[in-house]
Amino acid sequence: MTTAAPRPRRILFVEANEDGTVGGSYQALYDLAVHLDRTRYEPVVMFYEDNRFVPALRAAGVETHLFETVRSYENRVNESGSIPERALKMLRAVVSRRRALADLRIDLLHLNNSPRVGCDDWLPAAKWHGCPCLVTAMGDAGRDEAAFRRWLTGRFDRVIAISQHIASRLVECDIPEELIRVIHLGTNIKEFRARATTPPELTRQRLGLRPDDFFVLMPGNIKDWKGQHVLVEAVIALPESIRARTQVRFAGATPSYAAGYRAELDRRIAEAGLADRLVFLGERRDIPDLMLAADAIVHASTFPEPFGLVVVEAMALGKPIVASELGGPAEIVSEGSGLLFHPARPAELAAHLARLAEDGGFRAAIGRAAEERAQGFDISNNANATAAVYDEVLGG
Repeated sequence: MTTAAPRPRRILFVEANEDGTVGGSYQALYDLAVHLDRTRYEPVVMFYEDNRFVPALRAAGVETHLFETVRSYENRVNESGSIPERALKMLRAVVSRRRALADLRIDLLHLNNSPRVGCDDWLPAAKWHGCPCLVTAMGDAGRDEAAFRRWLTGRFDRVIAISQHIASRLVECDIPEELIRVIHLGTNIKEFRARATTPPELTRQRLGLRPDDFFVLMPGNIKDWKGQHVLVEAVIALPESIRARTQVRFAGATPSYAAGYRAELDRRIAEAGLADRLVFLGERRDIPDLMLAADAIVHASTFPEPFGLVVVEAMALGKPIVASELGGPAEIVSEGSGLLFHPARPAELAAHLARLAEDGGFRAAIGRAAEERAQGFDISNNANATAAVYDEVLGG
């Protein structure tokens, strides 16, 4: 008699961002959900806000839900009030999430943002439902001032850190070290390369670039900690002979709360007389094409980057990356595969850009080494390591 194969375990991924932007955590969730072994795990995804990854996941056969109705109600409830009133709100949140876990028949809950996000609603809901709950720390949320919430963050079954930097910060924030597993993010390198379909010459032409322009691309949403101002100052510091043929494009959305920062960038660029050379493109869907057309790609976060997926993506296309040395990028960029600088010193970035602009052979050598280095961050490595953590907590 043939024994029936066990059904795949249903894993619920929850992305709780609701600031209107779509960043690296979404891409990381998408890549992991799509590349899990479906014979063992059945991914289910829930977003707090509608976004472009919803149809993409559904097209890939991943069951995807929106939590917008519940969140709309919760956001209308005044967070002020007495302790009993706040406790009642928390209880209602736990009940609604426990109901979702039951309705979706979830075997394991995987939160996608931070131990501080979901520790007081999704985590207790999972304990009530009777399923393990783990969380990926996509960033450094800092140490919670509330002792009760710090206690809650230590109750996750596992905490995945996307870099050694984040693992160190988690320990400093009272997360038990034995719960932490370091798993670098990954990207589907083959698929990412395949998305770059437009000839570089055509992309450059559409951007209004001349054939001999030195094209610098900075992908990423416009936020002060992302360091767009660092690149602005670096371009201003370039020798005039190089600055005259340098064209910079910023590709990313500006969230409403960063409108003041964007206005300050515009003011500084205009003041320097560079409005025709430093241009904001807004949110773009053609990042691979833009990267392929670029001569150099810049990452300039002024706060330690949790990982730096854009760094891996640039390297996967064989492009020279010039990245902030703070946080995750220092774990990605090895000697010869890219250039690092301190974001508090724009002159360092300017010096790297000047060398890349002047020396095509150096650009090519960096690009070749970058492409080889990127193979170590393919999504298959991330998916296999994450599945091993699932096995730890599910006993599989």
